[in-house]
Amino acid sequence: MEHKGRVRDWQQVVADVQEGAHVEIGYSDSDIMLIDNLRALSEPDPIRVNMNAIAFCKRGRMQGQLDGVSVTICMGEAILCAPNAMIENVMVSPDFECAVLCITTNGLRNILHNNMNVWTQAVYVNRISKVKLTEQDTLFYQQFYSLLGLCIDAGAQSTAWKPFKGELVQTLIKCALLGLCSLLTDSMNNVPEDHQASDGIFTRFVSLLQNSEVKHRPVEEYAQELFISPKYLTVICKKQSGKTANDWIREYTLADINYYLRSTDLSAKEIAHKTGFQNVSFFGKYVKEHCGMPPMKYRETLRNT
Repeated sequence: MEHKGRVRDWQQVVADVQEGAHVEIGYSDSDIMLIDNLRALSEPDPIRVNMNAIAFCKRGRMQGQLDGVSVTICMGEAILCAPNAMIENVMVSPDFECAVLCITTNGLRNILHNNMNVWTQAVYVNRISKVKLTEQDTLFYQQFYSLLGLCIDAGAQSTAWKPFKGELVQTLIKCALLGLCSLLTDSMNNVPEDHQASDGIFTRFVSLLQNSEVKHRPVEEYAQELFISPKYLTVICKKQSGKTANDWIREYTLADINYYLRSTDLSAKEIAHKTGFQNVSFFGKYVKEHCGMPPMKYRETLRNT
């Protein structure tokens, strides 16, 4: 959907609302932003969400349109947004409060890793934009936010906690996201077959990509395994997700690179081999192009955040 008027990015909206004391940023790093309490989000202009976003409604009610589809959330419900989703015609009740987790696709893949396919399937294929929490789910997330708050406060007040703060926050967020994956799996199991996405090519492509030991391969190879042309695969990916097949391959490749650099002590040469690069020189250029620095320097950055 094209908008001829002003379209505002999510971060700018948050910054503006924060100035008006309607938002509390609990934690923020290069991949994650936690908004503890967003009390006002009634916007006259369309908002482009340029991160993955999960908003849990604490109380009150919000309604609007997500990519042209009407959606309403009340207490105990959560709304899911993929990057570049458009939110417009937002109206909120006077008592509306919600907590929002914003996370880059890179950050989401680093945290979920092998479970990333659940998010992809739910958001891009089954188009699930809202989940309802049971009493047990609500209790789980209340405890999650309480523990997360304690970790963030301890990290701010104690120098001994600071080196571990980022990893502690990411570990807790992983627990919350895995719980969400469970909810999404249940939701997908309850989607009637005639309401599911009719084109299974995209699902098969993402599954093939997810399960491939080496993701860094040409689109042509994936298309050949799916018995379709590379051009048609790209058309299907663009239609289903707004991203090309090459975009998906690059994101999965970078997720593996990030994992090996952050979580293992493998050398650059060993990681290059495991991720499908001809030599360490090509690997180094790829990492510098997409991550802004050489592999070993990027490893230091990953481990220090």
